[in-house]
Amino acid sequence: MESINPTQAQRVWQRVRGPEQTEDVFARLLALEAECRQILSVLHRNTPLRDSRGLSHLREESRQFYHILLGLSMVRELDVTVTAPPSVRGNPEGLLRQLWQTRQESLKLLEGMEDPCAGLLRMRMEEQGLVVLELLGSLPRK
Repeated sequence: MESINPTQAQRVWQRVRGPEQTEDVFARLLALEAECRQILSVLHRNTPLRDSRGLSHLREESRQFYHILLGLSMVRELDVTVTAPPSVRGNPEGLLRQLWQTRQESLKLLEGMEDPCAGLLRMRMEEQGLVVLELLGSLPRK
């Protein structure tokens, strides 16, 4: 019986399994962050929250998160394609709710990662979630 070269076996299994799971996670995280950035820019342009320091802080942190995720994917030598964010419209309350849900999905994806950078990023995103809730609670009630 012929012995199997471990490197060749690994290549075969990679083809069978498809793309690596971490690549999918980073692609999804980058897409979610692009969506967050889109929501925040709409909130900044078209709502009474545009002068809020909390919103400015969220926009800056979202920009940083996006670049951190890109940097992590480059360090891991992942070929991650960033998709265009969806078109976003709505009232401030709906947009903040959408931002909250998007951020929660990002946190769930980061939970599965064991990278120390992912842990720090997760903590900062959790803090950002509190700012989103604060902004949501500061909106005038009808």
